[in-house]
Amino acid sequence: MKKRSLARRLTYSLIAFAIFAGLTLGLAEIATRHFYHPSPHFQTADLDPELGWRPHPHWSVNQTVQNHRGGTYQAEYRTTRDGFREFGSPKADRPKVLFIGDSFTQAAEVSNEKTFYRLLQDSLEFELFAFGQSVYGTLQEYLILDQYIDEIQPDL
Repeated sequence: MKKRSLARRLTYSLIAFAIFAGLTLGLAEIATRHFYHPSPHFQTADLDPELGWRPHPHWSVNQTVQNHRGGTYQAEYRTTRDGFREFGSPKADRPKVLFIGDSFTQAAEVSNEKTFYRLLQDSLEFELFAFGQSVYGTLQEYLILDQYIDEIQPDL
């Protein structure tokens, strides 16, 4: 009889803990969403019926960015056609490399010349295509690939 009551008490304790933890995490989520509103230094996207949103095409903004140490630096964010950060020549004879991604590929707080893909291109010889947008997921990245793969015909 004691084993059942111990098991029952343990079960009730675990259920109570799970409910308490769920409520605590839920309230923390609500509070975070209510009080913390990080906003980008500038709006980088337009609404898009297929993707939800996409980077502004042919756009440039100069900005002063604060780094993690409190210092500042200048960065120029530029896009080319269709919101690409880099759009090389699809007819190039050298290998073509297409980067598609989220905010790391968009690199909104980095000048075009200092993005990871531009630094890689400076070290290796390839034609560069780069498209990134903050908060993009795998489906949106696939849709971008589907839109441009026939035109660009990337090797990688």
